[in-house]
Formats: sequence, structure tokens, C-alpha cells
Amino acid sequence: MADFMRDQADGLRRMLTQSDVRMVSMASGCPGAGRSTAVINIAAVLAGYGRKVLVIDENDGASGGSQPSGSRTYGNGRQGARHSTSIEDALVSGPRGVSMLALSAFAQARTGSNRGEQERALEGLRHLTKRFDFVLVDTCSGGGAQGDVLSASVLDTVIVTSAASQSITGAYALIKHLHHGDGRRRFHVLLNCVGSERDARVIFGNMQRVAFRHLATSLQFLGHVPRDERLRQAACRHQTVVEAFPSSPAATAFRRVAESIANEAPNQDCSGGLENWMQSLLNSRLALANAGV
Repeated sequence: MADFMRDQADGLRRMLTQSDVRMVSMASGCPGAGRSTAVINIAAVLAGYGRKVLVIDENDGASGGSQPSGSRTYGNGRQGARHSTSIEDALVSGPRGVSMLALSAFAQARTGSNRGEQERALEGLRHLTKRFDFVLVDTCSGGGAQGDVLSASVLDTVIVTSAASQSITGAYALIKHLHHGDGRRRFHVLLNCVGSERDARVIFGNMQRVAFRHLATSLQFLGHVPRDERLRQAACRHQTVVEAFPSSPAATAFRRVAESIANEAPNQDCSGGLENWMQSLLNSRLALANAGV
């Protein structure tokens, strides 16, 4: 087992040769699809392969604090990020050394409507992200005023949905909202907590046909994560399932998904994606500040 994992890691490292940071946003049309769980497990897999990973949590205050949801759920987070005075201080440590940054903590690192302060904060983020191979953005469920602006600037988007009709409907609505006739965006669909790959393929096929017929856009099947009691057990241990139960069906699925993301050729239209995201962040923060939010 150890030799297999080592060979798998060596193979993945050889394939991960790009020098630029890869940005991927992970979104869901409604709460309960398992998006944040998918984000932190995929990040943990990539980190386990020796890649440097940053998770940015856009869910401002969604859980009543400024720490990223993954660090609260899976432990290892440094306390005190709420009162951070720099980007570095706002970082918390996640599973397998994944770095995590809550958008709210970032804003508090250099707050105020003064554009100079905001730009200095973004410059700090720019230097910070140069240390990473992957940046995964855990977006707000269903978008929202701020999430729309930020997610729209990341052109590689993973849509996480469960088999529930509400989740599928919300996922399609989000794809329609983000599409905006922009042919540069790549949509990947991850079916979460689905009974079998056959079921996942049926759901994806229906989504793909509707998206092509009404939006003239294509979707890519990223895979599925089966229903697995070990997911709940791992969360109770404050661990990812890939750490707590590496041989479980869910852990195996997350490894496959992470490898698919890592092996895919970078979106040629994503050059400057990080820069675009940071500029959108600056604009949205200034807009919120001017609105008195």
C-alpha cells in the first residue's frame, strides 16, 4: 500500500510541472451539497503529494467567525486570526499543511475604505500567493453580490452538487448565472454523496444536455463521491476523510478528483486569473465600504 501511494505521488509530481499558480473556484447552487468538505479534502490530497495549497474561504461570517470553515471543522487552526494585522497573521493551518485564509480575516488585516490601504493588503496577498501551486476558492453558496464578483474572475469552476433535486436545480441556476455567454469559462461537475457512478453519470448527462441546449455551453464530468459513513466519522475526529480513512471509498474518490484537477492543462484564458481575482476583490471591498457595509 505504501509503495503504491509513493508511486502514485511520484507520478503526480512529474505531471504537475506548471510554474504558474492554478486557481480553481468551487461552487454550489445551495447549501448542503458538501462543497466545503470537497474543497478541504481535495486540498489535503494535493498537499499530500507535496504541492503547496492555499484555500481562500469567501464565506464571510457564514459560520460566525473569521476562520476558514475547513480549519474550524478539521482542526489545526491558529486562534486569533480575527484580530490579525497582516496577511501572514490571517493565515491558519489546515490539514497536511494546507494554508487557509478567510476572506473576512483578509479584510480585517488591512481594513478601511482607503484605497491605498486596500492596495497594500492586496500586494501582501500577491506576494503570499507566489508561494503556492494551487489556490482553491471556496465560494458562497448560490453566489450573492460579493460572491458573484469574485467567482466570476476565476474561469475554472467546479460545480458541486448532490443528487437532491434542489441541489441539482441550484447547480444549473448557478451555471446559468456564471455563464453570461462567456465561452472562456470551463465548468466541471462533481457529484457528491451519490449512490453509484452510474447514478452520477445519469444526473450529469441530464445537466449536460440542458446546459448545451439552453446555454450552448459544455460541462465536464469531474467524478463522483459516493455516500460514505466514514465522511461523518472523519468530521467527528476533526480530520479529513483522506487522512482518517485513506482506503475508504470517499477518500479514493477525492484522490481521483484531485488528480483530475491537477492533470488538466491550464485554461489558456486564465493567465492573470489570480491578478483578476485580486482586482475584483479590491473593487468589491471598495464598493461594500462605500455602501457602508
